Amino acid sequence: MLALPLPTPYYLRRMETADIPAVMAIEQVAKSSPWTAEAYQVEVDNPQYSLPMVLWAGTEIAGYMVSWLIVDEVQIATIVTAEKWRGRGLGETLLYHALWHGGQHKATTAILEVRPSNLIAQNLYHKYGFREVGRRQKYYRDNGEDALLMTADLNPDLLEQHWTNLEQRLNSG
Repeated sequence: MLALPLPTPYYLRRMETADIPAVMAIEQVAKSSPWTAEAYQVEVDNPQYSLPMVLWAGTEIAGYMVSWLIVDEVQIATIVTAEKWRGRGLGETLLYHALWHGGQHKATTAILEVRPSNLIAQNLYHKYGFREVGRRQKYYRDNGEDALLMTADLNPDLLEQHWTNLEQRLNSG
């Protein structure tokens, strides 16, 4: 269930096995260190621990994410937007939903890793109150790049504040 309905043509729902081939097609282009289809299947098969979501734009998957709820913390495992759909607020929509879902299930904090070179993602995370709290040395296998460890306190007022702007952005494009 979504916090608020998405405007047409967008639709967000739990990932299903049938979605994995389309997710993998995006994954292979978008990530230099892609997850496997088997990894996504594990997420689909474990709904009590994992929240794998796909964001549809009309008849195609435009993005997806996986988050985990662990006690009082939501962990953002991955957020990906297909290249042709970038710059429209879809990655933010996926992040928003993961944070909202965590808050609905009594999470008080969120945590994620991000590449130091991924400034676009970092800017989005800062917008939602994430701050760098550490580094994971040589975290990314493809090039040995470190990961920035970021965390945020879940703030329902901040989410509500961002929803209006996000909804307008989605409606415009």
